[in-house]
Amino acid sequence: MRLRLSVLFLFAALFQGPAAAEPLEAPSPAHACVRADVLPLGATAGEQVLYRIVFQNFCGVTRSLFWCAEHPARPVPAAIACADVRGPGVEVRQMIRVRREFQWYLPPGARVRYLDCPPQEIPTPDFRCAPAPALGQRR
Repeated sequence: MRLRLSVLFLFAALFQGPAAAEPLEAPSPAHACVRADVLPLGATAGEQVLYRIVFQNFCGVTRSLFWCAEHPARPVPAAIACADVRGPGVEVRQMIRVRREFQWYLPPGARVRYLDCPPQEIPTPDFRCAPAPALGQRR
């Protein structure tokens, strides 16, 4: 009986799968510069697994990057939760020239979503690229 229970838990863990990364929207070939990898590092904190989240820019020019994490049934850290980034005053953009790396504890099966924008644009809280305001211009 104990072996059956262990096999059941192992199957449930495998079914849930590791964390994954995907673009917020399918990029056009001219817009696809940043790729992401989500790699488990083996450390755990309760039911959370430590992941290395690596973004690589293959275009050779600095890109403006937005990213967040989500899980259908478990909470993710509020600082990077997709549901929480739409609030006023939340700054979720990162600049990426070649590579940016982050480490976060996430539940297995979490999804990292990201959007990179061309140099003259910035990501918005509604997951679109918008023209960047001119330097020194106030809103």
